[in-house]
Amino acid sequence: MFATCSLEPAEGRDMVSAVLGEAGGLRVHPLRTTVFGATEQMITGDGMLRTLPCHLADLGGMDGFFAARIQQAPANDR
Repeated sequence: MFATCSLEPAEGRDMVSAVLGEAGGLRVHPLRTTVFGATEQMITGDGMLRTLPCHLADLGGMDGFFAARIQQAPANDR
């Protein structure tokens, strides 16, 4: 699991892309809304978590956050 409390692409998505590019055989294991009590708006199209201050506005909002679950790809996907 890679996580950061930054919304800067260079500190989140770009870091994940770099790891995937450098370390062969890894992939993002998509997160689901059941993880962390996330809403659909918090899960990106490629299965990463990205929360924004506007999320959960009815509860006072929340901090920005990014997370990606990375796993070893099955041998037949390498």
